[in-house]
Parts: sequence; structure tokens; C-alpha cells
Amino acid sequence: MRMREAGWPFWTAFGFVFLLTVHASPLEERGPARSFNVAPNLVLRTTPAADYSKDPPLIEGTAPLSVRFNLCNTEDSDAGDSLNWQFHFGDSRTPAFNGDGTFNADADHECRVDHVFSEGTFTVTLSATDKHLEDQSRGVTSLARSTTRVTVRAQRKEAPAAPAGATTGCGSGAPCLVFVTSINVPANFGATGRGGVLSGDDTCNGLAATAGRAGTYKAWLSDGAGNSPSTTFVQNPGPYVLVNGAMIANDWADLTTLGLIAPINIDETGATVVSPFENVWTGTRPNGTRATRFDGVGGFTPNGQCSGNWDQTGLLRRGSVGHTGSSGLGWSAGLIARNCLAANTNRLYCFQQQ
Repeated sequence: MRMREAGWPFWTAFGFVFLLTVHASPLEERGPARSFNVAPNLVLRTTPAADYSKDPPLIEGTAPLSVRFNLCNTEDSDAGDSLNWQFHFGDSRTPAFNGDGTFNADADHECRVDHVFSEGTFTVTLSATDKHLEDQSRGVTSLARSTTRVTVRAQRKEAPAAPAGATTGCGSGAPCLVFVTSINVPANFGATGRGGVLSGDDTCNGLAATAGRAGTYKAWLSDGAGNSPSTTFVQNPGPYVLVNGAMIANDWADLTTLGLIAPINIDETGATVVSPFENVWTGTRPNGTRATRFDGVGGFTPNGQCSGNWDQTGLLRRGSVGHTGSSGLGWSAGLIARNCLAANTNRLYCFQQQ
């Protein structure tokens, strides 16, 4: 027996039957969660301004380069949706997107962020999504995300050439080299050799000679006998530069005021000190004078130079230190002093004098 068309009654052996066919709407199909959100209209502003004639847009400046990224004018046409802003700065050695398609953000939730770039060229990825939690955990499609990229190029500041007719040479206006030692020395390094800060000077000159660096050097050290960079250094009217050419100060006045242009994190061989928290014996304030702030417990050490002349060790003695990763005031005398234990070894800063 042939059936009638859907929706019409017909007779069967079992009686009268009304056949009804229902067609499913495409919107009711079952399957993985999907998003029909419209992607946000991403609007980017930067300080300093990007050069949009480049593809991708380019931001250039001198390292360390501070850049502000502003996505606050980004709009979303989906009523009731909330935006999330995500930033990947390109200097963290991680990809912008994970293997599962989620964004690997260095910063998010804020529409405006500032980031400081060291020397190098970086690809910054900026993204805006609506319904952030769904994007990350419920399989919302890429239609809910807008992404753009910017190139940031932070270049080192080169030392200016000496004026025509000027007396050349470090100490007379030409660049003076600066490095941090590739080796560590104990707290009582001044107990050997010529003694005190002079033993530190000898360490600097020995390493410089081995590395083929010209000139004579002094260690950035002070002691209880009145020796300090402010009293014994040649105060160069020209720039101070690392052995790779990066400038750390325009002249002596700049060196001893406020902070450095770049941290002293390159050793005499040209190698970079990887850790930003390597300690450096200084016993010296950033202005070049002797540090007396870091006293020992109970008055055992009324100075920050391991009993005054870098010649003694002990738990209750202190030596003030700087940090290789700092370009602020902490480069010389940080907020901490180390115990002058024999096991506590640190680097030295070395400055060319002539």
C-alpha cells in the first residue's frame, strides 16, 4: 500500500492514521557551541605614535623604550557583550597564540598598558574579544576576536663623536669604557694584593688587559680611608659606554645623578650578564660617595665596606651592593647589603680612567 503525502490521513490495516512530517530549523541543529558574535572593531593608539606607512605599523626609539598601548576606543556592536583587551609584547620568548588557539597574554583585562622594551626588534600582538570567559573556555569561534600587530624597534643610544679639535681620549671628553667583571670576588678581596680598593682596581685592570681593552681602570668602590669614585676617579666630560658601545651616561654629572641610561650588564669580554639580580660590591652611593647607610648589627660594622677596607669577613659585617639589571639608583647602592661571609662572592664595576 502506498502512503499519502505528509499531513494527509490514510487507512491502514490498523485503522485511520494522520501522518505529520516535521522539518528541523538549521538554528536548532545540535553540535559544539558556536559563536555568532560580531568581531570587535579594534582601535589602537600608541605613545610614541606608530608609523602607519609601514606594515605592520612601526614604533622606534632609544632603548630602554617605554611604549603605551591604548585599546580603550575599541567598540563592539553586539549589545550586552563585554570586551576584554589582551597584549602580547613579543619579548617573553612565548608565542602570541597557544596551540589550541587561545591567546597567550602578557597583560589583559586593562585597555591601556605601558611596557618597557630593551634593545631589539619585537612584534607586539594586540587583541580584543567579547565575552572573555567564553572565548577562553567554551569554543567560541574566532569571529569574536579582532587582532592586530605592531613592530617595536628599540635601538641603543650611540655615544656622540668628539667635537672637532677636542682633546681625544677617555678622561678628556672621548668615551670611557665601563664593564662589570666576569668573575666574582670575596667580601675580603682587599686583604690581598695592594689592599682595599686598590686590590679591586688591580682586578679590573687584569681582566681588561686579558680581554684586550685599552687604558687603565678603577673599580667603583669606596672605603673608610676616604677613597671613593667621587674623590679618586677622573671625572670625564664625555660619555661612559659599555664595551658593546651602548651609552650608560652622557658625562660624569649624568653618571652620578638620578640613574643610568642603561644598566651595566656587559662584562669585559662583551658577554651579557643574564640574571638582572647579580650583586656587585660597591660600598658606594649612586653619586659616587661612600655608602654609610648599611650598618652592621650592634655597631660591629659602622660602614658598608666589610669593616671599612674590604678586608674582613663575618656574619655581622655588611657590604653594600648594586645590581647589574638596574638602571635606577639601585645600580650602585641598592636597598640591601650582603653579609660579608667568605662564601658571599660578588662582581665589581670597572671604569676606564684614561
